[in-house]
Amino acid sequence: MTDPDTMIACAKPATPAAGRITVRKLWPHEREAYIAHLLRLEPEARRWRFGMTMTNAALRAYAGRSFCVGGLVHACCVDGVVRATGELQGLLDFPRQHGEAAFSVEKGWRRQGIGSRLFAAVLLSARNRGMSVLDVMCHPDNLAMKALARRHGVTLQLLYGETHGLARLDISTPSSLLTEALANTTSAFGAFLDAQTCYSQR
Repeated sequence: MTDPDTMIACAKPATPAAGRITVRKLWPHEREAYIAHLLRLEPEARRWRFGMTMTNAALRAYAGRSFCVGGLVHACCVDGVVRATGELQGLLDFPRQHGEAAFSVEKGWRRQGIGSRLFAAVLLSARNRGMSVLDVMCHPDNLAMKALARRHGVTLQLLYGETHGLARLDISTPSSLLTEALANTTSAFGAFLDAQTCYSQR
């Protein structure tokens, strides 16, 4: 298995105009690719995502928990490299009514429509898992994220110096469940293609 540091070194510079772009779920065996993405975030982006300064060691520990403690991660992969993620937490809560979402996009890939696609995927996953309310993490300084949240119907409120986003979700329907099921099939195939792409670029 390729370690995150090697993935960072092998990743090509951000060139939004080029590459095969897919938005899909990440599977547990892709944890290292998720870690590599988080490690490529610059200090400001880390603060936007986590609300605090995050060391490399802290990011590694966090990513290790994301796949095993009620978490689900959607990603935007470009030529097999994870460039942006949307994370849903709260899947182990009972009753499963309240979830939390957070997003991160690498520098050079922002304002390309990627965040909107990830947002829609996370909302669908939360809705299909019986969640009725979703907390969306929005750093007060991240104007683009706040605008994106508003476009997806999230209500924002500034409390004690922090921006809190709240999304009300509809109940799942046969159509929404089918949409995600089809996306899961595409996701599994996409994971295979991305693995082949990364292998060929070594």
